Amino acid sequence: MRRACVAQLSDSALTTHHAPRSTHDAQVSDSTLLRLQTQMNPESLAASSCEARADYKGHDFATGAAYVAGGLTLFHAMKAVTPNLAVGGEGF
Repeated sequence: MRRACVAQLSDSALTTHHAPRSTHDAQVSDSTLLRLQTQMNPESLAASSCEARADYKGHDFATGAAYVAGGLTLFHAMKAVTPNLAVGGEGF
């Protein structure tokens, strides 16, 4: 019954079926941001996702880290070399 309803809505072009998504941001200070983002797929738990991220911005640099469900960890950093040029890197 549920699949028929989703197909009917999609065929009528009124709406499309998307997995519920949720994003929660916490601006801890002027320079620190924490973010939790989730997306749940009712059809398959394997297709669901979760990401936790922490970012920090200094006067002339930015850095951060993220963890994605499944074991992927990311790190990134950027530093201003001149007022118009920044260099950075990212690692997994």
